[in-house]
Amino acid sequence: MPERPDFLERAKHELSAAELSGLTVYQASTDRGSVLFMPVIKGMGREVRWMGRVHIKGAAGPLPISRATLQAISAPDDWADKAKTFLQALQSEYPALPAFPERRALPEG
Repeated sequence: MPERPDFLERAKHELSAAELSGLTVYQASTDRGSVLFMPVIKGMGREVRWMGRVHIKGAAGPLPISRATLQAISAPDDWADKAKTFLQALQSEYPALPAFPERRALPEG
C-alpha cells in the first residue's frame, strides 16, 4: 500500500509525553458487554491504527462495532455515531509514534 504524502508529514510529528499517554485503551461498558478503542502500532511505529471492538459477555472474541453488536450489549442508540467520531478523532490525534531523535557525531576540530 503506497504511503500518502500527508501521512508522511503527520508521521514526522513529534508527540509530547502527554500526547503519548493517549496511546491507551479506551472503554465504554454496559451490563451486557463493552466497547474498546485500542491503538495498534504498525510499521515499527511509523503508523498507529485505531481499532474499535465490541466484547459481548459470554461470547468468545471481539466483534467489529456495528449497530447490531451495540444493540447486543444494550448500548444507547447514539453510541454507533459516537464510536465513529471517536475513532476518527483518535486517528487524527495519534497517527504515528514520534521519531527517535538522531544523534550525529560532531566533526572534530
